[in-house]
Amino acid sequence: MSAAKALASALAAGIFLRTDGEDLRLSAGASPPSSVLKGLAEHKSEILPLLPSGPWPDPDCLVLFEERAAIAEYDGGLSRAEAEAMAWDECVSELIRRNGL
Repeated sequence: MSAAKALASALAAGIFLRTDGEDLRLSAGASPPSSVLKGLAEHKSEILPLLPSGPWPDPDCLVLFEERAAIAEYDGGLSRAEAEAMAWDECVSELIRRNGL
């Protein structure tokens, strides 16, 4: 699993992330799957520089996510789950692009 996949898996599981110095802080409505936590732990050093200083996903990313998911679902004919998976990949890619990584 890559850092991008670990981030996408966390976000798909409803986990919000933020940095706290060298720590990665998580918040979620329910206990996340252990596989997601393992991926985040394995790639923590790669994930920390990707995240902005505030909570992520930020509002801009959530707007991008909703827009991309809707287009993929309604115009692209994907199921909602497929559309959301594609949209999260695009959000992670955009975050990586914005941070020059």
